[in-house]
Amino acid sequence: MLAYFVVPPGVAASVWWPPTGALMAWLTLAPLRRWPLIFLVTVASRPVMSIFSGRSPWAASGFAVCSFVAVAVSVPILRRFTRGRGLLSSPYDVLSLVSVSLLVTGPITALGMSVVCRMAGVTTESPVDPLLWALGDALGALLIVPFVLTAREGIRWWRCAPATRRIELTAILVSSALLAVAMGITSPDGAQWRRPFLGFLLVPAVYAAIRFGLFAVTWVQVIVASLTSWGLARGLGVLSSLPTSQGFRVLTLQAEIVVAAVGVMLIAAAFESQRRAVARARESEAQFRRLVDNAPVALLVERADDPGRPYVNPRLAALFGLADETTGLEGWWSRTAVMPSVRAALDDAAAGASGAMTPMMTDLRGADAATRHVELNVSVVGDRRITAFVDLTDRVRLESELHQAHKLEALGTLAGGVAHDFNNLLGAVLGNIDLARRSLPNADEAAGFLGEAERAGARAASVVRQILTFSRREEQARQVLALGPVLHEAVALLRGAAGPRVRIVVNEMPEVPTVLGDATQLHQLIVNLGQNALHAMRGTGGTLTIDLAAASVTDSEARRRPELREGRYARLRVRDTGHGMAGETLERIFEPFFTTKQVGEGTGLGLAVVHGVVRGHDGAITADSTLGVGSVFEVMLPAVTTPASVPIITPEETPSGRGLRVLVVDDEPALARIAEKSLVRAGCVVRAVLDGASALDVLRADPQAVDVLVTDLTMPGMSGLDVASEARRMRPDLPVLLVSGYSAMLTLESVQAEGIAAILQKPYTPDELARAVLGLVSETSLRC
Repeated sequence: MLAYFVVPPGVAASVWWPPTGALMAWLTLAPLRRWPLIFLVTVASRPVMSIFSGRSPWAASGFAVCSFVAVAVSVPILRRFTRGRGLLSSPYDVLSLVSVSLLVTGPITALGMSVVCRMAGVTTESPVDPLLWALGDALGALLIVPFVLTAREGIRWWRCAPATRRIELTAILVSSALLAVAMGITSPDGAQWRRPFLGFLLVPAVYAAIRFGLFAVTWVQVIVASLTSWGLARGLGVLSSLPTSQGFRVLTLQAEIVVAAVGVMLIAAAFESQRRAVARARESEAQFRRLVDNAPVALLVERADDPGRPYVNPRLAALFGLADETTGLEGWWSRTAVMPSVRAALDDAAAGASGAMTPMMTDLRGADAATRHVELNVSVVGDRRITAFVDLTDRVRLESELHQAHKLEALGTLAGGVAHDFNNLLGAVLGNIDLARRSLPNADEAAGFLGEAERAGARAASVVRQILTFSRREEQARQVLALGPVLHEAVALLRGAAGPRVRIVVNEMPEVPTVLGDATQLHQLIVNLGQNALHAMRGTGGTLTIDLAAASVTDSEARRRPELREGRYARLRVRDTGHGMAGETLERIFEPFFTTKQVGEGTGLGLAVVHGVVRGHDGAITADSTLGVGSVFEVMLPAVTTPASVPIITPEETPSGRGLRVLVVDDEPALARIAEKSLVRAGCVVRAVLDGASALDVLRADPQAVDVLVTDLTMPGMSGLDVASEARRMRPDLPVLLVSGYSAMLTLESVQAEGIAAILQKPYTPDELARAVLGLVSETSLRC
């Protein structure tokens, strides 16, 4: 209907043919599976509309088929040119539409219509009619396709634009319509003086292209083309006065519209491409700025053409305070760099760098005046020099802590091995001393000497136990307990040793969680920390503050401190106001035998034992100290939900064996002899062997001939656990006593699985061995 409004009945050729453009836009937007339906609509509607033009319905149907074929060929070509970028997104796309419309759509339509006219017997009025048909269909595509494809953008713009912008676009459209009426619809009289002003029709279109884009241009073009075509078809306008035929007048207007449409659309597409490029650049710059501003790395960007105004990201400002710099960049470097040569080294590296320099490690003073370990990287990009400050302070601290932990772990492993051998030696020494002392009269002078030697051996055994505690090699009798009573018992001992000038303050918060631990070792931990604090305040006095409270470790804190896990903890904090420690001393305080005390005042095992106890209870300990201010030790012990214990037999009295048959297995001959003599003195019948195979041979010969099995844990060939397992396989009810100089491999599960009745720690005295063995068997089971 629009086409027949523009081109009234009886006119042979139109300036532009809207149905072709509408069909091309429809096929461009529709999927391929809808094309058959569009074809049926096209072929059915054209004959119906032909009644308004007075043409043959058969010819109209043929014209419809020609239009569809031309458009069906043009659309795939156009899509191939645009390569999926979206139509009319650039000047290249506009030229592609122009080329396809003028070289494919129009010629195919004109050729098909000529064939249809010849077959239908319709004669053309002018030799240029096929050319007019071709240009008319091409213009239909050039005007309608952009109009349809940009319609959604135009509607969205109209809804969102400010009122002033909508008024401005309305003024452009109205002025375009007025100019089109003045040039195309007014009387042809006096057209000679108006014809030179025909080019003014381009002014609103060009302005719309620059200010609003392609959608506004299509509105202007449709208005101007429709009005001028309508006027020319009715003999109106400045072109109607030309001294030529109507066909050449139509051809002239078509040529002007084609040139104007192509030029104005190219201008609009070029400005639109530029606007999109600027928007993308701004968005990219904004995104880059956000990335840099939120980067975890501190960045300093210096420009060669403006060295006085560097870019500083917030991370650098927070770490080193450069954002508040007022004396220039050089002044900031001189105050921040610990080594004055850092800036010069960066300048030299940047001068010879084609890309990025090798990272430089240095120390810088932070905004809080604290020294931070920093890795510097310099990159030169064009006229900009980018310096990246990677703060490694936390990583260096964690690496130092990890190195210290590895060193302590190695020392603990060494201590465990040494303690195992030393316990065997002490066992032999103490056992022989005890047997020798018992064989002498009490008045004998040698008995006194042996007593002194035995007491010295006992002190040596105590040192070994402290070493085992440090190395986590000593088995722990754990149970669920509250730390409050343990703390108060330890503080009672500390108050006696504190002296009058030291004040002890205990702060126990409510709802402190229970822990799974060894009460004796935790008592020793508190006493050792307290004694260390008292020694730091010796001579000067001060305050020892012990805080016990509940604490929670979050997931982020657990990631910063690998020795802790997320969850609830009992926190013990011991603070003193003593002389404090220097950094190099603080790094070594948990090393065994490291001490700052005078000779004879300590062994250097106190804090090492504390460290071992904490590790053995799956906790963590930290220390902080300032010279002249004091020290703070914080112990974190995990809260527990299930109890556990490993039985250790420590009976007070030694019962009589009365013929109890005992099989002793120990690879140390001296210890085997001492065990045999000790148990014989207690009334037992003893058989001692030096390896597990011999013990199993004895049991195989007569499993009922042994009442108790005593086996060492660590032996060549078969371990004590292996011997116990095989023995209980032959006799399930056989009591087994496991003797250990160091029990790194012992766990509650493994001990229970092997049916171990009790554990005895080396070195032991003959009485301790006898009590442990005889305590395994009830009185009714003893042989008389």
